[in-house]
Amino acid sequence: GVSGPAPSPPAGEEEAPAAGGGVAGAIKLIQEALTADQEGRLDECIEKDRAALKIEEMPRTRLHLASCESRNQKLVDALKDAQKALEVGIQKRDAAVMKVARTRVKELLERIPHVTFVPPPGVKDISVRFDDRPVPSDALTKKFSIDPGKHKVVAEGSVNGFPATFTEDYDVREKELLTVRITLKPPA
Repeated sequence: GVSGPAPSPPAGEEEAPAAGGGVAGAIKLIQEALTADQEGRLDECIEKDRAALKIEEMPRTRLHLASCESRNQKLVDALKDAQKALEVGIQKRDAAVMKVARTRVKELLERIPHVTFVPPPGVKDISVRFDDRPVPSDALTKKFSIDPGKHKVVAEGSVNGFPATFTEDYDVREKELLTVRITLKPPA
């Protein structure tokens, strides 16, 4: 065997200890993902499928991942993964994958809720955060794809030279378009 420093894994997500090398490891992870799915542990299903896909890109695994994500109300991730499976299916000319992926993408597009914001007139310095993610102020009136479930909107700006805020919680259903009308209130 050749000694010497082992190549270090690329930075980024923390690496799970590999379950055996290469494809065998991926297959084991996929089987564990299927078991987790059958037993209703969707988070674990998502985690194992993602780990398997890091080892090797397989469109069928990506479709299974999308299925677990969609049942776990992570529709935006599910859509991305279904679209990616479709791309890979097309590259590999895998008709079965293409057919399933197209259907999945269409279903998800119909289910995904959206949010749009109505900023208060005349406030130049508005900053909006959706679930702690900043929304670019020039894009507030666009429609953003979001997952169903609970979301929080926090906005800040100045009204007549005074700092003012807006905080609201929402519970969004599938297919819903949430219109957030931001009304800044000066601190009491």
